[in-house]
Amino acid sequence: MFFIKQTSLLLVLILNAVWLLAQADDLELMLQSPSGNSSIALNIVQGGNVRFQVNSISDYTHGVPASATPVFEVNSTVNFRVMLSATPMINAWGYSLDINNFGYRVNSIGLNKTGRNFKMFGTGENPSKIQTLGHEAEIITSHAQGNAGNGKKNKFELLFELGTEDVRQESGLPSLLEQKIHLGSYSSVINLVVLPEL
Repeated sequence: MFFIKQTSLLLVLILNAVWLLAQADDLELMLQSPSGNSSIALNIVQGGNVRFQVNSISDYTHGVPASATPVFEVNSTVNFRVMLSATPMINAWGYSLDINNFGYRVNSIGLNKTGRNFKMFGTGENPSKIQTLGHEAEIITSHAQGNAGNGKKNKFELLFELGTEDVRQESGLPSLLEQKIHLGSYSSVINLVVLPEL
């Protein structure tokens, strides 16, 4: 017989938005807007901090969804793409947690349509298939009619989950319980970068 002490594992993901404007050598791209000036911006409008509270055997075995759903908008006069990357998950004592324990889907909630104006992970699925945070990914690309437009047209949710069956199937990792993760508060920064479509 063994005893499991109920403890909490707090995981925090912090979103960071970055936008890059077209460089001077991208002259043909800059001239796509009628005024001759291109603008592009990504704004996180809801849920900049995402927390996971893991404190039961069920959570350690079956995983948990995020406590908040980040929402971001892209305002752009040119077609664009969005990249997502994450820093390693480390706690105050230097222990790390495999970032591939975290999965996410992108869900379009704007007026532009998946498959008509843009693709997510190269497909027209909405919401997208689950991805893990372990690698930088191009999450949104312009397609067909293009995705230039305001935030009402280009509004997206990031649906995070930790250690769920879907995430484990994608990552190949065992349950959180089987990984014998050190207790503590782990954090990572997720970068969203918007770039003009080439």
